[in-house]
Amino acid sequence: MREKGLNYSLNFGVSIPQLKNIAGKFSRNHELAEYCRKSKSREMNILATLLYPVDGFSSETADECVKNIPTTEIARQYCMNLFQYLPYAEEKAISWITHESVSIRTTGYLLLLRLLAKNTPVSKENERIFLSRVKDDSESDYFALKEASIDCLKRYGRRNKAYAEEALHCISDFEKSSDPAKKEYYEAVKFDLEFYLDIKSP
Repeated sequence: MREKGLNYSLNFGVSIPQLKNIAGKFSRNHELAEYCRKSKSREMNILATLLYPVDGFSSETADECVKNIPTTEIARQYCMNLFQYLPYAEEKAISWITHESVSIRTTGYLLLLRLLAKNTPVSKENERIFLSRVKDDSESDYFALKEASIDCLKRYGRRNKAYAEEALHCISDFEKSSDPAKKEYYEAVKFDLEFYLDIKSP
């Protein structure tokens, strides 16, 4: 994992299904989750995402958690196991993708991706903010941020043809760019949307 950039201080190599099984033996408990979150162990960090109660999980605690997420793997677990279920999830996703921190922006996109994947309605104003940010982050030198923003744009465009047109318009100048990477990115998004919408159409 260290060779892939996942430099945990302590890693027992326990799988996600095993961790879910362990977490299932406990009631969700804020104090226990906080103890796990503050550990430097990969497994304890993942257990924290499974042990926090959704009810009563404050916006301030969410901000504190996101500031201290050590890796993209843990960010994905937070978004999957906890953040997407919060009543203010959309608010946090948009707030985080406008943050100066690369890791927090990455988590914001991962959270928005979860919301879009389950067709959670997103306000027009928040869609506008997303579209105004995603292009710049798709050009980031940070792979995790670049990947999360691209995946988010694809998922946004999959809603219907109108959304697909918005997504492609957002990166339209990539289509004829002299930068091969930008052209490849445009074509990848276009192919994904055309393929998905063609299958989706009756």
